[in-house]
Order: sequence, then C-alpha cells, then structure tokens
Amino acid sequence: MKEQTLSLGLYNISFHWQGEEEQNATISSDLTSKATAPHHKVAISAIETLILSHFRAGVDILAPDYLKATEKAIEAILANQNR
Repeated sequence: MKEQTLSLGLYNISFHWQGEEEQNATISSDLTSKATAPHHKVAISAIETLILSHFRAGVDILAPDYLKATEKAIEAILANQNR
C-alpha cells in the first residue's frame, strides 16, 4: 500500500496513513519542540489529538475557518509560555 500524506499548512502538521485507511492515520508536527514547559507540551498534545480525531472522523480540517481556529488555539498556548 502507498503511504498517503496530507499537510495542514500550519506548524508542519501532517497526517500519514496507508492506502485508504485514514482511520489509522497518525499526526506529526513541530509543535512540541515549540512548547517549553511540560504543561504547554500537554496542551499541544491535546490539540494534536483533537485535530487527528477530527481528521479521522471526516471533518474538513482544510476549511479556512477550521484552520484559523486551530491556528488561534495554538498561538494562545504558545503565547501563554511567556507569562
């Protein structure tokens, strides 16, 4: 089976799966390297899990509103590190 990849275009967030098995997709990104404190890493991991769950459920994760909301949530977590 051919490996499939879909990039979200934010923070190198990508989904990877084999053939037509989107339900078994995994997610990768460079977000955890941007989070400095352990609790920020947990928050980023939660966001990644939510995005992956939406992808597996068939939500249009490439919709402009979805991307904007995702970006805002990530920015809020990362901005909170400096407080």
